[in-house]
Amino acid sequence: MRKLCGPRVWLIAAVCLPGAALAAEDVFQAVMASRARAEAVEAATLSPDNYAAAVKALERARRAAGSGRTDAALQAEIAKADEMFRAAVTTAQVAQDSFAEVLREREAARSAEAWRLVPDRWLKAGQDLGAASRRLEDGEPERAMELAQIAAASYREAQLQALRSRYLSPTRTLLIEAGRMKADRYAPLTLAEASAKLAAAEAALASNRAQPERAAAEIEAARLAAVHALNVATLVHRVEAGEQSVEELVLSLEDSIRRMAGAAGLPAGSIAGNPEATAALIAAMGELRARAEGAEQELGERDRQLKGMEEELRELDARLGGATSERDRLLMKQAAEQGLREQISTIERQLSPDEARVIQSPGKLVLSLNGLSFPPGSAQLKRDATPLLRKAAQAIAMFPRAGIIVEGHTDSAGDAESNQRLSEARALAVRNWLMNELGLPPGRLQALGHGESRPVASNDSSAGRKQNRRIDIVIQTGTGDAAI
Repeated sequence: MRKLCGPRVWLIAAVCLPGAALAAEDVFQAVMASRARAEAVEAATLSPDNYAAAVKALERARRAAGSGRTDAALQAEIAKADEMFRAAVTTAQVAQDSFAEVLREREAARSAEAWRLVPDRWLKAGQDLGAASRRLEDGEPERAMELAQIAAASYREAQLQALRSRYLSPTRTLLIEAGRMKADRYAPLTLAEASAKLAAAEAALASNRAQPERAAAEIEAARLAAVHALNVATLVHRVEAGEQSVEELVLSLEDSIRRMAGAAGLPAGSIAGNPEATAALIAAMGELRARAEGAEQELGERDRQLKGMEEELRELDARLGGATSERDRLLMKQAAEQGLREQISTIERQLSPDEARVIQSPGKLVLSLNGLSFPPGSAQLKRDATPLLRKAAQAIAMFPRAGIIVEGHTDSAGDAESNQRLSEARALAVRNWLMNELGLPPGRLQALGHGESRPVASNDSSAGRKQNRRIDIVIQTGTGDAAI
């Protein structure tokens, strides 16, 4: 049994008392407000069963209202939906406190792009969190906390695997190539060193999950060691294969040293087997380094002088009451808002109402592509989708630093699980098309599927279902103060 809030007595009373009946639209507005509160606390994730039951009850109420019914049964369905949304809010709020650790780990994994780099682990962690949330709904807090610990560990592992994929994949690829060149035979020492440095980089990443940049030195050391192992194995392999003699190998290495010395303006003779020539080259390099360090110290002294001048300017600005900096800040903000309005106007001129709706809210701009359609049950883009997608790509290109989310939505026909998968596949198809068109790095575009959970119209009519089957492109403008 789900733990529910008290029934919405006033809704039933509105039907029974003469002259007290509420207009259907007013009643739906109240329920939708409850739904908005539920979505604000992530009730779909933290109270999934209550939220799903509320959505289903709301759909039944909308179908009843669409057929012209205004009886007590309709009001009961509306009250049921409202009650379940409120129950979802209550449970989700408890979950936000109880599952605080899990939610922190989930955000860390999301920031590491685990959803893109290790989708299987990301999905598994989400399933573990869903299991914990359902136990909390069932009134089993102890078991819910046990499952929450499992979910937290799953998100931590997803984050770590994503970090490894992002930062260590180049090194692993080099070591695979070194293996192909038989580095275990031709360069066992350098291969062992590269493997040890890779292990050290993995440990550094695990210790600095929240700040992976702190492991940058170990990551770069592992990459360079892998490059070294591959190069040594390749050179020895050429000698073994008869492509190059040992003498030719030594002479080529000596020539490389000679050319490097020449680039630094240093003399370099033949140093192979000649310790005196090697010592002379090392001494010359040491002198060059000493001169460079002296120049760096001189530049540092100049930097300190400039910082002193900047401090004097700041003190002067403070005595003036900060008027100059405040004026500059306001001018920059005004220019940013004007630029955003011009960008939106340009997009609206490029897109007809039949192609897309342009919706702005604080911090984001949504292109709802109502002119984009897919074959039933398919995520295959039609050929005639290209013109509209190119216009959407042009709009995205106007925001070069904004994060982009491609969201897929379906109607309620069929089962919810299939609709969820279909919405994800369609969002991914549009994301991939846009990435290829714009040549963007993978991290700029994210694809999310919401299935049937976020309708914008009733699913009782074909027109409403068509509106609900949509792709939304969310451009995160980050201009929360600029709204029209």
